[in-house]
Amino acid sequence: MYSPKTTKATLEQFAKDEGWMPVPHTIEEVDEFKAYVESIVEIESNSQNSYVSISKPISAVRQKEITRWVENEQIMCAADYSYWESRYAYVKSETGEVVRFKNRYAQTILDSVIADLEEKNLAKEIILLGSRQLGAGTKFILMCIHRALFSPNSGVLLTSSQRIKSEFMVTIADTAFNFCPWWLVPLKSPKGKLENGSVMSIKAGAKAQGWTPNYVYIADAESYHNPVITIEEGLLQAIHSSANNLLVIHGQRPKDHGWLRNIWNYSKEYYPKGQARFMPVFLPWYVSSDIYPTKEWIARFPVPEKWVPAKETKDHALRSELYVRSTPLLSKALGKGWKMPTEQKWYWEYSYNYARAIDALDNFLSYMGADDSEQLDNTPVAEEDIDIGNLFPSASKSQKKLNKAV
Repeated sequence: MYSPKTTKATLEQFAKDEGWMPVPHTIEEVDEFKAYVESIVEIESNSQNSYVSISKPISAVRQKEITRWVENEQIMCAADYSYWESRYAYVKSETGEVVRFKNRYAQTILDSVIADLEEKNLAKEIILLGSRQLGAGTKFILMCIHRALFSPNSGVLLTSSQRIKSEFMVTIADTAFNFCPWWLVPLKSPKGKLENGSVMSIKAGAKAQGWTPNYVYIADAESYHNPVITIEEGLLQAIHSSANNLLVIHGQRPKDHGWLRNIWNYSKEYYPKGQARFMPVFLPWYVSSDIYPTKEWIARFPVPEKWVPAKETKDHALRSELYVRSTPLLSKALGKGWKMPTEQKWYWEYSYNYARAIDALDNFLSYMGADDSEQLDNTPVAEEDIDIGNLFPSASKSQKKLNKAV
């Protein structure tokens, strides 16, 4: 599902079972087919249901072609997360526009982490610390949505300590579902469940009462009150480690938040020895050179001629480069000999000087540190449930066929 190797094996097994091999289509082909379907159907909706009818006559041969095309896409999306994400997943941009999802650099790193765990048949359980706006939250929310849509009887929980963040999760989930073609995904029941038996719950607060979710994303872990009870006892005890599950704890590392700091330090020391549940993943700001800084920012604030970095900037760059070399995940992504680009040094120094001027260095270093220790040692200035025909084969039926191959 996440690794090209496992996806290939799944599709080959499907072909062996069903007698035909699904094939990938380009984004242009996908868009062309979606437009074609819209041109031959009429959809009437009321407050509870939608009804689809064929508005133009089509031949029996064409009917078979359409049916196979739809089933091909259902199987490809179920077997290959990246296929669905790159062709059918839509999100709201920073300007409020709904756009097709496209990976940021940091999100590509997260893809490689999940793919590697899948290939090794290890539990995908991660404690994630990172800088702001790297897109980690959106990435894991989309993974959870994909699981609910394409893996029957999945239990998905998205949760945050803050109601406003939970509402943000609802927006991502609704956008992703509503912009999927109706013929690709299972239908929603009136109570919010999916036709394939999956359930997705979006909450403020991390308790799983009465059910056992198997795909869980916990945001703002540093902001939970009494996390030992709320997260450890209320949620983690209900989730059993399995290669088929996803569990992500995502936090911002304030130094006075003992539980999050302790679980990070414990995981960092013992996960490499095979003695900790959570894989520690830290994504520093400089892994996303596509947004730190953006081309627009550099155009407005170009690097001064004959600029010489300040001592603080040189120290930060050196510390960052040493951290990359000592961290396999980052040296693989950026290269063992990575050096911080001049534009990033200038961006950091510009931001550092501003933070110092407004007496906010601790806050600045809490998301612009060189490594996890620096961010961990700096403190940022610092509810209820929100549950959310023959021509076109049922997505649930396609998923049942794919299950034979998994």
